[in-house]
Amino acid sequence: MMDSHHSSDASSSAGAENPTHHRVSHDDSVLGNVREHFPFRLYDMLKYAAADDELHSIVSCSADGRSFSIHQKDIFVERIVPKFFKITKFRSFVSMINLCSLE
Repeated sequence: MMDSHHSSDASSSAGAENPTHHRVSHDDSVLGNVREHFPFRLYDMLKYAAADDELHSIVSCSADGRSFSIHQKDIFVERIVPKFFKITKFRSFVSMINLCSLE
């Protein structure tokens, strides 16, 4: 018990000397969330579009599943993206791809 109390004091004093030492900035946290969740949401979005002939004409995967194509950018951003992401611009979608190194 004494060790855990001592450990807590040590981390508190370390934080007081350098308050940002153990903190993760909001930007790093958001970036981590994007990198962690974006590929799964992208997969779900592509799977969703593949199941619907009309949506499949807007965005589709290649036959080998290693890439995808956006055939109608404006409709893609208007109708499909909002179902899976909190973005409203194509440029933002591309930025998310770049952040995750999916290019």
